[in-house]
Amino acid sequence: MSIRHKQNRLSTWRADGTLTSRTMPNALITDESKAIKQIIEMVKEGTVTSVQQTKVALQAHSICVHGDGAHAVQFAKHARQELEQQGVTVQAFRSFK
Repeated sequence: MSIRHKQNRLSTWRADGTLTSRTMPNALITDESKAIKQIIEMVKEGTVTSVQQTKVALQAHSICVHGDGAHAVQFAKHARQELEQQGVTVQAFRSFK
């Protein structure tokens, strides 16, 4: 069995490596460019910048984009384009070995 690590692109992170509580006003990233910047950091550097501005190590084999957002499909397309421009290969899970 292989393990995949999924990360949430719309969530902010705390310095202790936990997601910011949804009860907090800064829990979600609503700016598309900031969300894509976080995805690229996760994938390329293996870190995320916390709300306290510290680097938190993590693994990301997939990025969760919730389809119920008003612009989810457009965001996913834009994120893919940005990742590919950064030299990241985007592929379906079935392609992972």
